[in-house]
Amino acid sequence: MHESPKIFYGWYILFAAFFVYALGHGLMFSFGVFLKPLSENFQWSRSLTAGAFMIFMACRALSSVVMGGLTDRFGARAVVVAGGLLMGMGTLLGGIMTSVWELYLFYGVLAGTGMGVVSVPLSSTVSRWFVTRRGLTQGVLVVGAGLGNFAVAPAAGYLVLGFGISDAYVILGAISLICIVLLALVLKKEPAEIGLQPYGAPTKGALETRELQKGHPETLDVDWEISQALHTPSFWLLASVGFIFGISHYITTTNIVAYGTDMQIPAATAPLLLTLIGGSNIAGVIVMSLVIERIGSHRSLVLCMGFQALAMFWLTWAANLTHFMVGTLIFGPSYGGMVLCLLVITPEFFGLKNLGSIMGLIFFIHLMGGAAGPELGNLIYDLTEPHSYSPAFFLTGCAATAAVVLGLIMRKPQHSASP
Repeated sequence: MHESPKIFYGWYILFAAFFVYALGHGLMFSFGVFLKPLSENFQWSRSLTAGAFMIFMACRALSSVVMGGLTDRFGARAVVVAGGLLMGMGTLLGGIMTSVWELYLFYGVLAGTGMGVVSVPLSSTVSRWFVTRRGLTQGVLVVGAGLGNFAVAPAAGYLVLGFGISDAYVILGAISLICIVLLALVLKKEPAEIGLQPYGAPTKGALETRELQKGHPETLDVDWEISQALHTPSFWLLASVGFIFGISHYITTTNIVAYGTDMQIPAATAPLLLTLIGGSNIAGVIVMSLVIERIGSHRSLVLCMGFQALAMFWLTWAANLTHFMVGTLIFGPSYGGMVLCLLVITPEFFGLKNLGSIMGLIFFIHLMGGAAGPELGNLIYDLTEPHSYSPAFFLTGCAATAAVVLGLIMRKPQHSASP
């Protein structure tokens, strides 16, 4: 009999996925740092410049569906390698762009398509490696996203100030390409691939006992087919909440730096708002992982969405650095908590067998909200006189309030037992 490894290989999977999450989300959130400099340097309107992020999110959304399905079949390694190449090349090529269509192609299409490998393939892979620590491990991934906000995006701001737009894109692209491809080599589809069981997986006999079922409801996942999931109200309510969350999430992370500088916050200071979002997101994920254990992912989702609404209304009236700091400290934990809730509640509702595909569809709808939010915010900015982001944030707060109501209505779907 072979001796079990001292360190379960799933922890290496989680380590690699964590840093891919951080790098990918750091590249994505850094667009908020580039938005105003690109607009001013090339004399593009902000809504025209933000169109690149809309294309990025649309391509990411479509890619998430495809990549989720490919991960279900082939595993995450090859999928994430391909995504890392696309993200890195798309960012690198930003160093030679001179027109808006190049920004749309390089950042929007190439980097956006590559970003599709970050959330769904990695979270579904980690879910297959862990049973009793599934909520914790998904929380670690969301902390990785917060780390991208906390470190990579503000670093991009300093690169722009110190080296200019072109060199900043080249440096970010080279680092992300090399690191993501190397990290992807650690990934494996599932424990059975190397003769292991998922972490905390119970024996068949134990699964049949009532006591263990009550103690570990996460082991009772019922596997749904995609067609079955699409016919449940629960899927569409969850997806609708995710769509509105996408609007509020990305309208903030994309525009907060430009919004702050418009309100006379210095250009060297404004990127620190993303650092606050990232740092408070990390703290929020840690707290929400404990809250989910106590009150469940469903109630936690409603709670987080309520704080999203509060953050949007607060930022509507922000007029100085202190106001913005308070708003980001409300927003950061709620956004991290919402991502964690979506990652945990999806396998709870629909099981693991088709998790990559079902989660891919939910995140597709969520990311379409993310595509619409920044473009809508900048379109409203361009149309208002004097120019302001306040009306866009107010409308987003109203939408987030509606999402709270949808979350209260939502229930776990009931799957008929097979005869």
